[in-house]
Amino acid sequence: MARALIGRDYIIDIPPTFGEYQFLQVIGHGSFSVVVKARHRQTGTQYAVKVISQKFLIDNNLVDTFQREVSIQTKVSHPNVVRLTEMISDDNLIYLILDYCGRGDLRTFISEHQFGTTGTPVVDESASINLIKQLLKGIDYLHSKGIVHRDLKPENLLIDNDNILKIADFGFSREFSQNNENGLMSTQCGSPIYAAPEIISNRTYDGKCADMWSIGVIIYILLTGKIPWENITNTSKLYYQIQTARYHIPSGISEGAASLINGLMQPQPEMRLSASEALNHPWINSYAFKSHSQPSSTILASKLSQPIFLQSQFHNKNATTTRKGSRDLVNIGNAILMRHRMPVTEREGYS
Repeated sequence: MARALIGRDYIIDIPPTFGEYQFLQVIGHGSFSVVVKARHRQTGTQYAVKVISQKFLIDNNLVDTFQREVSIQTKVSHPNVVRLTEMISDDNLIYLILDYCGRGDLRTFISEHQFGTTGTPVVDESASINLIKQLLKGIDYLHSKGIVHRDLKPENLLIDNDNILKIADFGFSREFSQNNENGLMSTQCGSPIYAAPEIISNRTYDGKCADMWSIGVIIYILLTGKIPWENITNTSKLYYQIQTARYHIPSGISEGAASLINGLMQPQPEMRLSASEALNHPWINSYAFKSHSQPSSTILASKLSQPIFLQSQFHNKNATTTRKGSRDLVNIGNAILMRHRMPVTEREGYS
């Protein structure tokens, strides 16, 4: 039996088997979960399993967050979105069975492909563009389904063994129908480094536009090996840079890539490229590649001049939650899954 910590004080014991799955190892931690790798005992297929403490959800008023995440993931089916295949539970824990992405997250990918000592980016854009195009396809699909992510960052973008990028972690996601009549949102959420100017300015915002700003920051990091902001430890200076879009694109980045980044990182949300517009950008279509090609070892070559990642997140001041009992929680999750359940063969077709 493996023991893991959720939050600061919740220790959970993960059994060696749960349902038809065999525990293999802990591979990560989320805001209210532990992620483990598991194997289906009959098929041998490996899965990532998000293990959630029911008590932690209830005590921290996160039931609605859990319900929303499960509801959204059961409504989507796309090769660039992590798939929820099953949910099981016992008296204490809930297990969300998800696609296993053996190459880890984009943060790890970027870190592993950084080298050199000059600080001058040397970028194989033709290899990087494969991942960028997949990210844009995934978010274009979500937006077309009326879903915004609101927490796009390298840690929430996973890569499987076939080099397929998948969008993960829908805890901050929303459906348009859940918002006011103007389709605008007001909750500050996500990681400040990737947050759009209108979010950190505490204005109402269009979630689709906010997602596209975050993608611009991600592309910048992927191509340069560093974040676009200076003085990230000084919140007021960080916010000023974001609100005024004060960033510098290194000379090693092509004009086409710079044009895409600038089109996504416009301080005025209405001026930003949409996902479909970004997919039609000339730079995105300037390289031919195979969808399952392995990334080049020269994707990134830059020396980090500052930390790429900051773990802090906005406090969700406007969140409203309903306190429910443990059995209600399990019933909610099961009802959602039953309502949206499709046969695995149909889901794998990816309409």
